[in-house]
Amino acid sequence: MESEYTPRQAEAISKALEADNISNADVSVVTERRGNTVVTRVESVSPEKLLPVLDDLLFCQSIAEGTLKAARAQKSF
Repeated sequence: MESEYTPRQAEAISKALEADNISNADVSVVTERRGNTVVTRVESVSPEKLLPVLDDLLFCQSIAEGTLKAARAQKSF
């Protein structure tokens, strides 16, 4: 999954999503910033293990984007 942002937004969102980086026998999640792009790579042993992780990751990204939008509205970011 790749999403593009401004440099400051990409930094903030990648840091927020890096908290969800995991690696175990069932699932691996790695989020990193590449310039203005936030890249998340997810691997799973099965769709049953993958779907909840993707759901959580997309929810967290949506929350981070909403937080940045609110901060911009307050002119603090």
